[in-house]
Amino acid sequence: MLLRLFGILSLLLFSPPSALFAASKDDLQWLRLMHYQKGFGAAYQSSIDSPDFFLAKDGRHDPEVEWARSLDVLKGKEFTFQNKLVDPQCMFPARTLYFRRAALIEGPARSCPEFEAFRKQLDLESISVVFSTAYAGNSASMFGHTLLKLNRSKGDAGRSLLDFGVGFLALSDPSDGALYALKGLLGGYPGFYTVQNYYELVNQYAYSENRDLWELPVALSADEREMIVAHLWELTHSASASYYFTHVNCASMLAELIDVAKSDWGLRPSLHGFVMPSELMRRVGEKIPNAESGFR
Repeated sequence: MLLRLFGILSLLLFSPPSALFAASKDDLQWLRLMHYQKGFGAAYQSSIDSPDFFLAKDGRHDPEVEWARSLDVLKGKEFTFQNKLVDPQCMFPARTLYFRRAALIEGPARSCPEFEAFRKQLDLESISVVFSTAYAGNSASMFGHTLLKLNRSKGDAGRSLLDFGVGFLALSDPSDGALYALKGLLGGYPGFYTVQNYYELVNQYAYSENRDLWELPVALSADEREMIVAHLWELTHSASASYYFTHVNCASMLAELIDVAKSDWGLRPSLHGFVMPSELMRRVGEKIPNAESGFR
């Protein structure tokens, strides 16, 4: 027992950061945070494919290299991001939070006024998974659509339209015509996470397109709220992914977002093959079987 304890202390005190990560390959929080998925064999690849999201050159495919490079960058004061000098801890607050919780970054939190304004604006208390039924006017919505609702603290049902909604949407070209479906199947469009007023989404889906909206609430702890808000900041500033109608879509990418807060749920790994938009709500419902869904 004493020898084992001595070995652990030696690892913590004398090992380089990459070795610390190598000693905990099953760190689900880091894998979820960077959207890593197991590919063929034991290889990892992140669903995010925008270079700006990663701090290591091969970070998309190597969790350990990205871990070590991220820790190194976040300990610094300045970092060049999109041709601008920024404070890396302000640009990547979720990764900073991850390392702080592991006691690998210490000292007082840095001043990040833009992120702080974002956090206060969201005023997050909980989330709801929202499923919008099918819409025949858009081939991409023939099986419905999934989004998240960010429920404010101290809110009430009458003010829920003033909350925010999160989606993962393809940036398509209306002029593509017949190529639209083909490009959607082959990952020809970039997909982005968006945060917008929930009443705008209700107006589009429920009123303009006459679609039903089903909401399933998900409670969050204080730590989970802190992490998901910080991660949303990173996603909306640096992340995109090639959009596939079949498996890299609204449901799969929002499952990955929820997994960042609730890493033990493993929603994304449970979705296989063709990921239907309704599947995410079903999987979340299995995690909280007594939750009451709402209808709009």
